[in-house]
Amino acid sequence: MAPRDEASDTYRKVVSFVYRELGAMRPANHKSLYDKSSIGRADLASDRKERARKVYCETRFESDPHKVEDAYCRVWGLSLEEAREAFRDGDWLLGKDRYTFGGPKWAVIADVAVRLRDAISSRDPDRLSALLHQVPSLPHNNGHLIDKFPQLECP
Repeated sequence: MAPRDEASDTYRKVVSFVYRELGAMRPANHKSLYDKSSIGRADLASDRKERARKVYCETRFESDPHKVEDAYCRVWGLSLEEAREAFRDGDWLLGKDRYTFGGPKWAVIADVAVRLRDAISSRDPDRLSALLHQVPSLPHNNGHLIDKFPQLECP
């Protein structure tokens, strides 16, 4: 796979999981962004995994990273930058030291998605290469993001 194609493929997968995780957001996590989002109105919490996979399947051949983000934004009502903010600045802590959803690890994943989008858009091969090497080691709250990639199988 060509580096730009690999970057686009990886970007689409990372974005899907960022929005899937964002679907677990509640008002207590980040009230202002929750209120701005479509999460409560679209009842995304009940089927966030399937909705994210569906948008992924609809965009899996799209090479324009902004069009990919727009497809998720139409459903969730938030940009990648806002997703990053929700994870970074929101209150996702459960108990004393446990994150079940969201939180700092997902803020890093959302940041990588933003940087991948920008590197693809600017056609910067050095940044793309560095970011692609970072993705396999990205941890989420109970494993590594790359281990989730097979869950995006499309019919």
